[in-house]
Amino acid sequence: MNSVITAEKLSKSLRVGFWGRQKQILHDISFKVPKGSIVGFIGPNGAGKSTTIKLLLGAMKPSHGTLEVLGMPPGATRAKAKVGYLPEIQNLPRTLRPVELLQLHLRLSGSRHAGDEAYANQLFQKVDLTPLKDQPIKGFSKGQQQRVGLALALCHNPEVLIMDEPMSGLDPIGRRVVRDIITEQKALGKSIFFSSHVLPDVEALCDEIILIHQGRTLAQGPMEDILNQKNSGYEITVTDLPDDLAQLPNDAQVRTRGATSVIRVRDQAACMALLEQVANSSACLQRVEAIKPTLENEVIALIETSQTEGPS
Repeated sequence: MNSVITAEKLSKSLRVGFWGRQKQILHDISFKVPKGSIVGFIGPNGAGKSTTIKLLLGAMKPSHGTLEVLGMPPGATRAKAKVGYLPEIQNLPRTLRPVELLQLHLRLSGSRHAGDEAYANQLFQKVDLTPLKDQPIKGFSKGQQQRVGLALALCHNPEVLIMDEPMSGLDPIGRRVVRDIITEQKALGKSIFFSSHVLPDVEALCDEIILIHQGRTLAQGPMEDILNQKNSGYEITVTDLPDDLAQLPNDAQVRTRGATSVIRVRDQAACMALLEQVANSSACLQRVEAIKPTLENEVIALIETSQTEGPS
């Protein structure tokens, strides 16, 4: 099986408002999550990401289309047994301690590690929660609760890990813990599907992305295809830039700090002309760098284009 998740022409409508009118949340979206990959599911608020995740977990049924997780309907018990889920908001029993909650989940999942203290300690160490494992959850911050939820999602060694906004509200240490776990799970051959608004993390972690907006797919595929590998400009770093340097291109941007200046131009022709000017001046060339587009820039551009063109 090359794909662990397959969605074909997936649509979902919900009744909303006092009169219960039908509102279509998803419009014929199709995507696949390759086995052993990290796939980022991105889009603005209200795009339909959480609805899609509920469908993947079997918590909702699609209005139209087909959906399979590990070759099975997402509501099938065998499929659920192989999926780990981290929700965006943790509704954990506040009076329990993480160690108690973890053992409960291990027993409910039928894990052979139920009652295994060493296995539980290993999980708490993985999510950086060892000092808090015996304290009541009611005093935990959002980030600490997120780490408890992550331990619960991993406790039965799932084949597929589905995460809804795993970086939301985390401090830099918490984000590093989540990122390390995601990359570790991939190294173990697991498949990870997660939604996120933290696009730099998506860009750093993901093999592929799926971008949806207003319930429609705007882009999907390998990260390098989404970014198109095109340059968005060039930066030339020099020191001791003379005041009498010939006139810069009209669209050039200059940032100066002390003796160092960074000049940004839009295209290769302007870059080559500027380099010739620098070579004939008293300035000292330090670096020339092609600026690649960021995922954030590409996502904004795709959304703006879709709003101009309207739904297809």
